[in-house]
Amino acid sequence: MRIRALTVAALAAKRARGERTGGIPYGFAADAEGRLSSDAAEQEVISVVRGLRASGLVLRSIVAELKRRGLASRAGTPFGLTQVARMVAA
Repeated sequence: MRIRALTVAALAAKRARGERTGGIPYGFAADAEGRLSSDAAEQEVISVVRGLRASGLVLRSIVAELKRRGLASRAGTPFGLTQVARMVAA
């Protein structure tokens, strides 16, 4: 149990310093030391997604609209339903 508590505390400290603790969240980039900074292009996509959601579109329609606009994920593939749902929820 002690190792778990130490791990949780260490991860919380890294997050408090703005360092990544796993994968790089969409909307951010990491430098060589693991510090996160905002990625303007990805933040713009998140803004578009939230705007579409606020206008009343359902998630599947947002996915289709992003594809229609030619917006793609980091990997260059169309956004999936889960990715869009995470952008809306964040």
